[in-house]
Amino acid sequence: MLDKVLFQIGSFEVTVLVVVLVALLIVLLVAAMAFRQNYIIQVRLSRLMDAESAKHNHEGFVTLLRKRKKKILKNSRQVSPAIVIFSLDNLGGVYVGYKNQRLLMRTISDVFTEGLKKQEFVTRIDFSKFGLIVTDRNREEVKEFILKCIERLNEIEFPNYGYYTFDVTCAVYEAVPLENPKDEVALAIQTLKYAVVKDGNIYYYSQDVLDKVNKLEEINASKESAMEEGCIIPYVQPKVDFKTGKVVGGEVLVRWINDDGSIKYFPDEFVPLFESNGYIRQIDLKMFEAACIILQNAKNTGHDIVVSTNFSKLTLNSLRKIDQLLEITTKYGVNPSSIEIEITESEFVSTNQAFTASILRLRQAGFRIAMDDFGKDYSSLSLLTENRFDTIKVDKFFFENSLATDKEKNIAKNIINLLSSVGCKIFLEGIETLTCLDYLATVNRQVLLQGYYFSKPIPEVKFEQFLDTIFPFNYPVDSDKIKPQVIVQTVEVEKKGVDATDTDTNNHTTINVTTNTQNEALDSLKAQMSEMQRKFEQQLQEQRELTHKRDIELM
Repeated sequence: MLDKVLFQIGSFEVTVLVVVLVALLIVLLVAAMAFRQNYIIQVRLSRLMDAESAKHNHEGFVTLLRKRKKKILKNSRQVSPAIVIFSLDNLGGVYVGYKNQRLLMRTISDVFTEGLKKQEFVTRIDFSKFGLIVTDRNREEVKEFILKCIERLNEIEFPNYGYYTFDVTCAVYEAVPLENPKDEVALAIQTLKYAVVKDGNIYYYSQDVLDKVNKLEEINASKESAMEEGCIIPYVQPKVDFKTGKVVGGEVLVRWINDDGSIKYFPDEFVPLFESNGYIRQIDLKMFEAACIILQNAKNTGHDIVVSTNFSKLTLNSLRKIDQLLEITTKYGVNPSSIEIEITESEFVSTNQAFTASILRLRQAGFRIAMDDFGKDYSSLSLLTENRFDTIKVDKFFFENSLATDKEKNIAKNIINLLSSVGCKIFLEGIETLTCLDYLATVNRQVLLQGYYFSKPIPEVKFEQFLDTIFPFNYPVDSDKIKPQVIVQTVEVEKKGVDATDTDTNNHTTINVTTNTQNEALDSLKAQMSEMQRKFEQQLQEQRELTHKRDIELM
């Protein structure tokens, strides 16, 4: 009897213990599931959030627009909602230290948050871009909001830095339907690049932006087939010696043609796209091989010329070895010294180790190096003194107005004299009128010329026929009698038999000794360049203002 009672008591305790353990296990499982679910939510949220600004990121912007679509549209009673993109183009110039970086971004995002209505919110799309959705505001109200935000931005005193003037560009996509937020946000961002309708630094979305984006997608999708079918081909624009009138070379330029030979896309439509997606490297190599073929054909007909071709920074950075280039030159029996690699001036401003090493390898192999578009963006005397160039190409911007004013003539003259003093071969592009030519003849005829006055870019076959052309310049022999002072001097050094200059295997001269006279001359040239740069920027600003006035008239 006692045994049965004990067994029953034991069974009860065991039962209770089992129940407790099962309950505890259930609690632990529920807790684990809740923790996992919360972790998944946090991961998803972190993917949608920007940690520095504590605002939603690009993906979060799109997600919020989808979730709040009905509320946003409902809140837009009289005016459809608009997407506004703020691009702080010089944001990278504000350095407040790693610890204050979050405070910086949250302070900036708070500026955009101030004054927002219900269902309006701000997001950080990328490092320098912030996106907003605004509701029930017409164009003037949106503009007023934007200007107030910019004003508040420039009134911020940042810790460990102080005040900063932001270079702000804004894009506005009005009457956004919110049918496809991903594409609509993308179009708002693209408006910063392709807008036609502008009001100062505020760019407005229009059908032109969509047309441009669709064209770029079409170009990108058809690039491979176009290369295979021979639709992306080289054209050549001749170079003329101003002293002799002879055609002494040409520049290989890429063209995208239709089957009938007409131009399908202009370079400025597809080259920037290919530079952004890396396909420019295939283009550069194709044009390089075309230059070798042109040189081979010219050599076979007894013409000794130099052909130039353009290399992008992406191509140069990928040239860890130049064996591929040398294989091509060997294949066509071309001397590398007959090929000039053109690199835009802006590329030299933000050089890296791979870029510099590629330039050095090209020079060591015998290729000529030319700075293209000199004066267009980043004109600096240091680029001329710190880098070795065989040729400097003055940008066509300086000659677009045919040197019609005294100011334009003086700037052109100063630039030519400056480059002559540095000791580089001078190449002037964009020569289109006899008026321009006549003035340049009084400045310096020891230059090469290129432009529509002589020839537009032409197919390879026509260029080969063009090589025998001689332009009859009827200028006196001493028409350019005003000679620039040459500052490159050879001075005596202590060791006998040693010159002040070193010459490498490719006959490129490097100055090793700088005299006081040279220093004074360089200082003088630097001052000239600074003044020329100021005038150049003033001209650009005048041109921008004229363009802005035309845009306002079209609105």
